[in-house]
Amino acid sequence: MTNSPTLAARSVPVPTSEVWRHKAADPDFAAMWQEASEHAIDLLEARAFQRSLEGDLEPVYYMGVAVDYVRRFDGRLQIEMLRGLRAEKFKTPGHAQVNIGVKGDVFVLTEEQRRELQAINRTRILEEHAQSERESQSLESQSERSVPNA
Repeated sequence: MTNSPTLAARSVPVPTSEVWRHKAADPDFAAMWQEASEHAIDLLEARAFQRSLEGDLEPVYYMGVAVDYVRRFDGRLQIEMLRGLRAEKFKTPGHAQVNIGVKGDVFVLTEEQRRELQAINRTRILEEHAQSERESQSLESQSERSVPNA
């Protein structure tokens, strides 16, 4: 079973171009193609869900021989499954509104406003850094002029 038309065509054996041509010309074949793709995605989702709940068994080797197994869970897979199934509760970072509290007031920023505020802050920091560099260079040049040559 594959979700790749190229690999499926190879296993028949039929040229891939013929498969695509048949899909375009035959609505029944196109519908079966779509149904097969949906089925493959359902299987993938079921397996990802199973892995997030049950984890994966990985062998533990001793002197080249598998002596035991350990169950490992993929935290990233679990997080992504939660984001997919409960998006309102497990939001993707950076896609929610940001609340900023200032003296009891709360400002709600959209993602665009947050980026603009970050850009302004970045510019301010760079300007302050450039100013401090100019001041330190000015102090260095003043100290060089004040030191007499021996």
